[in-house]
Amino acid sequence: MFSETSGHATNEREGADGRERRELPLTAAQLGIWHAQQLAPLSTAYQGGEYLEVAGPVDAARLEAAVRRTLEEAETLRVRVVDGPDGPRQVITPLGDWTLPVVDLRHEPDPRAVAERAMWERLRTPLDPGGEPLFGCVLFAVAPDRFFWFHHYHHLVGDGFTVAAVARRVAELYTVAGTEDVAAGTPFPPLAGLVEADAAYRASEQFEADRAFWARELADAPAPASLSAGPPAPPREKVRRGMSLEAPQLERLRDVAREAALPWPIAVLTAVAVYVQRMSGAGEVTLGVPVASRIGHAPQRTPGMMSNLLPLRLDLGPGLTVGEALRQVSRRLRAVLRHQRYRYEDLRREHGGPDALTPLFGPQVNIMSFAAELKFDGAPVTVHNLSIGPTDDFSVVVSVHPGGTGLRIELDGNADRYDEADVAAHQQRLGHLLERLARADVDTPLGLLDITTPAERTRALPAAAPLPLRRRPGRRPRCPACSRTRPGVRPTPPR
Repeated sequence: MFSETSGHATNEREGADGRERRELPLTAAQLGIWHAQQLAPLSTAYQGGEYLEVAGPVDAARLEAAVRRTLEEAETLRVRVVDGPDGPRQVITPLGDWTLPVVDLRHEPDPRAVAERAMWERLRTPLDPGGEPLFGCVLFAVAPDRFFWFHHYHHLVGDGFTVAAVARRVAELYTVAGTEDVAAGTPFPPLAGLVEADAAYRASEQFEADRAFWARELADAPAPASLSAGPPAPPREKVRRGMSLEAPQLERLRDVAREAALPWPIAVLTAVAVYVQRMSGAGEVTLGVPVASRIGHAPQRTPGMMSNLLPLRLDLGPGLTVGEALRQVSRRLRAVLRHQRYRYEDLRREHGGPDALTPLFGPQVNIMSFAAELKFDGAPVTVHNLSIGPTDDFSVVVSVHPGGTGLRIELDGNADRYDEADVAAHQQRLGHLLERLARADVDTPLGLLDITTPAERTRALPAAAPLPLRRRPGRRPRCPACSRTRPGVRPTPPR
């Protein structure tokens, strides 16, 4: 039986079907999600998923065996969360007679569109955390040599680390099926290790040191800047637009970052911060930065929900050079990462506003800087992210193309705060700013990096053009340039 002092997290019981099931308390990360889901039972904001596009034939039976073994190994994938007299508990259920759903779309005129509609329908369908599986997957056949393996999660049971680890393990097991390379045992420790590590941290001196750091960090924090003028709204539906940075642009970004002796993700984070500060007119910005929050042996190897969100305060005024801005972002990020295990839910409770909607940060920036090189028995795999979780305001999700040949950037706006036109405009301006930053050097002032796109400048020109001069009867023409006032000339509207 788990107790706060013993450190033991497992309670073994027998289910109604006679099979053994194990109960664990929730981690702090899970508890925050549980409470949020209880406040909005029909919300699907905490569902995430992706699909793996396999450029080759897939043996459904072989894939089912690989997924089944992964389900047995990764206990979090078999969790239900049930409420009781002592609060919510997570129950690790037996696998039972699970089978892999297979959908054949090879007869469809546009099988990709049909498959993606089905995926989004699943992600937008509410789940009962206590009565329904919180992990699922489907294999879509779209051509003889093209298959999509879609896997989806509720964030109660998985985060970005979990999604990547499960995809990697399934691909590995599929590839070695029927060979001598199939190893006994599992790469994943029991889920109880995550619960025990979380409880140990919250009882530690480091927890108190982290609390003191964040009290200093957020003591004088202004209201976070947003790209929306509307009031805060809970995360529900999102509006998404995507763009790609091809290999030459990414290489130029790398060059700029290298001049400051920094990695390229710092350049992308800097660009987003500059964009938000410029668009909002704020004196400083606070971005939300997702972090793995996995420190220690068990957390670094165990699938489950551990990720966290950190507020990152930045002031990137136009007088700073590109190099100074990059170094500020890197320095500030390193400082907060040293305290990344202190939960966002605790920060909201201790430093948030009077209601649950008051945010601690504006847009989020999630940079996945390493591409997973997956193969299904030699067939190359492309990973397509669909949703990584809730978007309170605005999110920028960055992933690397296979082989590091470019970037995919998805922009998600909370549909209660942004419409399609808003997100499209932000996509174009941010893409333009990234291009300008990639062509700059470390001594370029930030004020010279324009966020106005060429198309916006072209549209503004007709409004700024002077009207032709009109001569008054009996008056000689005057030189407008020689006069304080300029008769007949319409003032240029401010930009």
